[in-house]
Amino acid sequence: MRLRVFPAPIRRRGQNRLGRWTAGGLGVLGLLAAGLGLPGQTAAAQPVGVPLVDETFTGADAIAGFEAFGPACLTGAPEAPAPGPGTHPLTGCPAGATGPVPPNDAAPHGYLRLTDASNDQSAAVLYNHALPANQGLVTTFDQWQYGGTTNPPADGISFFLIDGAASLTSPGAFGGSLGYAQKLPDDDPTPLTPGTEVPYEYVATNSGNTPLTNVNVTDDRVTGITCPKTTLAVGETMTCTGTYTVTAADATAGSVTNTATAHGRSGDTPVASPPDDVTLPVQSGPGVRLEKSADDTRVYRAGDEVTYTYTVTNTGSQELTGVSVTDDRVTGATCDVTTLAPAGQSGDSTTCTGTYRVTAADAGRGEVVNRAVATAENGTVRSNQDQARITVEKKPCEGKHCKPKPCHDKHDKKCKPKPKPKPCHGKSFCHA
Repeated sequence: MRLRVFPAPIRRRGQNRLGRWTAGGLGVLGLLAAGLGLPGQTAAAQPVGVPLVDETFTGADAIAGFEAFGPACLTGAPEAPAPGPGTHPLTGCPAGATGPVPPNDAAPHGYLRLTDASNDQSAAVLYNHALPANQGLVTTFDQWQYGGTTNPPADGISFFLIDGAASLTSPGAFGGSLGYAQKLPDDDPTPLTPGTEVPYEYVATNSGNTPLTNVNVTDDRVTGITCPKTTLAVGETMTCTGTYTVTAADATAGSVTNTATAHGRSGDTPVASPPDDVTLPVQSGPGVRLEKSADDTRVYRAGDEVTYTYTVTNTGSQELTGVSVTDDRVTGATCDVTTLAPAGQSGDSTTCTGTYRVTAADAGRGEVVNRAVATAENGTVRSNQDQARITVEKKPCEGKHCKPKPCHDKHDKKCKPKPKPKPCHGKSFCHA
């Protein structure tokens, strides 16, 4: 079973970003001996071990059978204008390439340069002749890559053959023939923000030779994935869907990665696909941070007024309006300003204040603990919850359930006299 997963509105990122080396994406398709045939050509059988193609690409030209797609060129040849779209002769490279790249006109120390070091390119070099394959083919080549900048690296290399009776007109989309999701120019996803719902599509294929039942997809982040059916015939494909909501923790991490696996049964035997993962960039969206404080160095009494201070800070990249503070004990907290500049700019925080009068019930508990949150943009942006604790002097106990206080003043009318000892008439039971 095979599974491919990608966000529905956005092509895969991370593993499909291939524009940082010689291939620049599909640039290495048919790097040395891409077996591309011309219609109507016939290929004579060759003895085992006889070289069919031998090209180093270090000189100013190459074997006439090679043709190029896209920006593929020879650095050993003199500089040449940039080629147009489609097939073209394999000639020199144009000036002004994104480097570092090998120098031009460098024969006999040249290279086959499929792309320069820029992103989002598609190129290929094809040997446009039919090759006999009745004894099999052995292909060897050397290749060099530009320094990768993705993590994990997404560079790769591909060699392919097609039917000798067919012809090829283009090298394909970025990444697809290297085993990655198809990628188109400028297809990089815009960074997500917390609260964004990301729809995912999971393409499950029965790549085995028996029908599958009980087919389903699991994802370590997405719950409630739905599939149109639970059975797959041999070679059949279906697309399942699910949705994930980006969290603040994802924004802190800078990205969100989810891993999915397709499951099923072949008869009584459970089968599963290799796990497939997608990484999407996440940036902090609108948000506020709240810090609450009070003078907790003193002991309060019933009737005392407590002043609370709330510092509200904009943690996002956009201006926030309608800033306010809600406290479960304080009413009418006011803020110096209610509009905050983007994070990092002057005016990105404000101070709010509120008061609370300690009650007799608080004195009975011996403390006051209250919690507050800050909101903005009509309550759509909400801060963390913060709390403050103050100590309250417990008031004396009153009522029949209270234990009497010790009495040390015989003149105090509230003091009960110590009961006189009863007369003792037996020595054995009398106490001193």
